[in-house]
Amino acid sequence: MDTKRTKINPRRILGYLMAFAMVIFSTNVSAQCTNTAPYGSATATASGTVTIATCNYMTEYSTISGIVAGVSYTCDISAEVTDSFPGYITVRADSFNGAVIAHGFTPLTWSAVNSGTHYVHWNDGSACGTNSTCHTTTITGNTPDIPGCIDINACNYDSIANLDDGSCTYPGCNDPTAVNYDALAGCDDGSCLYTCTAAPYSEDFDLGLGTWTTANTGSGTYTGWYSGTSTPSVGTGPQAGDVTGGNFMYIETSSTGGPYTLTSECLDISALVAPSIQFNYHMYGATMGTLDVLVNGTLEWSTSGDQGNQWNWGQVDLSSYAGSNITITFVGTRGTSFTGDIALDGISVDELVVISGCTAPIACNYDPAANSDDGSCDLPNGCGDILYMEYDSTVTCSDPTACITLIVNGCTDPLAVNYNATANIDDGSCVYGQLGCTDPSACNFDSLATLNDGSCIPAGCTDTLACNYNPAAGCDDGSCLLAYGCNDP
Repeated sequence: MDTKRTKINPRRILGYLMAFAMVIFSTNVSAQCTNTAPYGSATATASGTVTIATCNYMTEYSTISGIVAGVSYTCDISAEVTDSFPGYITVRADSFNGAVIAHGFTPLTWSAVNSGTHYVHWNDGSACGTNSTCHTTTITGNTPDIPGCIDINACNYDSIANLDDGSCTYPGCNDPTAVNYDALAGCDDGSCLYTCTAAPYSEDFDLGLGTWTTANTGSGTYTGWYSGTSTPSVGTGPQAGDVTGGNFMYIETSSTGGPYTLTSECLDISALVAPSIQFNYHMYGATMGTLDVLVNGTLEWSTSGDQGNQWNWGQVDLSSYAGSNITITFVGTRGTSFTGDIALDGISVDELVVISGCTAPIACNYDPAANSDDGSCDLPNGCGDILYMEYDSTVTCSDPTACITLIVNGCTDPLAVNYNATANIDDGSCVYGQLGCTDPSACNFDSLATLNDGSCIPAGCTDTLACNYNPAAGCDDGSCLLAYGCNDP
């Protein structure tokens, strides 16, 4: 909405009289006015009144956005004592001089044909007269009020309603057994919290899922983790036996699908001084995928690929969650084929098991399972690779960056006929002498050569007309047999 402004009114008394006479004697009820001076703008609503400007001259047009096709609107001009004639309104679409949608005396009620911006022209009378006195202009949406909840975040949002009646209800926990039950919640948003099971805690799955839940969070027909004493496919998974003497949980990978989640109930670990998750996992198969461990939705542990045909033990330090409640989620992701079954068993939440060892990843004796460094780390201390010039026999942990020059054995004497420019270790293979052809029967026999270099050119008959012509001969040795002697015994 535009506010009042100061304008100079050059209207003369004669102008008023002439305009009045035009209305009295030649009223044009079909006027379609077009003004060129823009002033005032507003966004229309389907219901309710919006002020466009408090000082529109009857020689201007205003821009109205928010028009919706099919909705009825009423445009109005306030009457002023200086007005000679009733206000006249012309509504155009697309541009200020676009197609006329409606025109007539104020108040003018019209229906929108198309949605979008429209342009309303203000004039003094149907003869498109002008008046430079301030007028208040408005537009009213005539859609009847439809009470209801108009907040899209509410449970009972009503897309048809245009008048908020205060009935909105909002998501929350509506389970009376939950610790955060909200009696005012209109719909459940999955936020319910329940009394958590206190750790120490353990689950062996011998009786099935227990309090755990499972789901397929991706594709495929498998519903999640399954309980059993063996996996169906050969060459993968435990074929028999588990850790605790009963069932274990596993994912089946004979068909594509997943990932698959296995989620614990809420666990209260506040009683543990150094909390941790301990579990046994089996990941055997040529096309093994990935096993992830999430705590409260955060990835804390992960391993991929074939881990051998045995049960392995894993542990996750929960010190960063000490004193709080947690939910554990194991996520099994299929590899590329059916030999990727993953199994779990013997899960517990208890005090951290201290495992002493080398905790430095760069050490040659790094122990990824260790959580307490015992000072035994064998750190890289030189080149321990015998294939390199920098090799040091005293090195116990080889540093690849210390091994620079690869050993090349060969003859290192430039005077030798078999000198090897790339060799850095002389292997005693050097040979000395003069290279050349040492075959006396060859065309290029070199009597001074002591070492044959393979360059000898054989002698033979070079006459193409001879019976014993030799195309490989480099020189003629006088052995040619002419045609008349070819059949001689």
